[in-house]
This record gives sequence, structure tokens and C-alpha cells, in this order.
Amino acid sequence: MLDIKVMPQTTIRVKRNKRSSTFVVQNNSMESVGYKIKTTKPRDYIVRPNMGLIVPMQQAEVEVTLSESTVPDSSHKFLIEIYRFDWRRSLNDFKQYLRSSLPKPCWTSRIGILYEEEEERINKETVECSEDRGVITFFVHLYILFNVFYLFYRFFE
Repeated sequence: MLDIKVMPQTTIRVKRNKRSSTFVVQNNSMESVGYKIKTTKPRDYIVRPNMGLIVPMQQAEVEVTLSESTVPDSSHKFLIEIYRFDWRRSLNDFKQYLRSSLPKPCWTSRIGILYEEEEERINKETVECSEDRGVITFFVHLYILFNVFYLFYRFFE
């Protein structure tokens, strides 16, 4: 029985400043498999590698890169197709197998794409404010400590 996992399972997140992201296809079974990745907009996305072989208990990392002119849309999807295939054969054999026999995939998964605005850089003002709070807290504690010592001194005078 095949045990295939894709991470992330539902959505690839692409940040605006990077324009690329990766996902992992894991083969957690004792059978070797071949995979092929298709997309609804092949001209907008570069998928590398878009097909490959995964030996038993191993994984493949796939990179998705947006083309320069691509305007990401949440309706764009990626289809991951898994085929039973002997990993000891070559990738060219796998390509030939897909072309010649038009096999039906034994496992498929669809994942979407989410275009994220780049995370807000840590605001310099926020950092300065938190540093100021640290300094202020230090001086407040120091002030309290001196007052305690002063009261202690006055009490035992």
C-alpha cells in the first residue's frame, strides 16, 4: 500500500520578495514511485524538478518559482501525480513509460498557491521601544532596591 505525503498538504506559500517556494513529496511506503507535477498555468510557474523518482522511505523536494510577469491567483493549482515505478530504472525510462502507455496515476493530490505579502520587517521603532522598556525596567528596579535599603537603614537606626 502506498503511503505518500505532501508537505504542505493544501497550499504553497510564496512570499513577494522571494517569488519561490518549495514543497516536499514523501514516499513513506516500501514501494518505489515516480511523480509528475502539473499546473493550471504552466507559463506562469517554473516547477523544478517537475518529475522524478522517489525510492522507498525517501522524499523529493520540489521548487515552484513564479515567472516575472506572473500575477498570482488563488485559483491556480498544482496536481501531483504518483505512479508505481521501479526506482532502479532511469528517469528517461519513466518519461517513456508515461508517454507510451498513458498510465493512470495510483495517487493524486491538488495543492493551491497563496501569495503572501512580505512579512513586516521588525520595525526599528518597535525594537527601540522594547530596548527602552528594558532600560526603564532596570532603573525602576534599581530605584525600588535603593528605597528598600533606605527604609531598612532608617528602620534600624
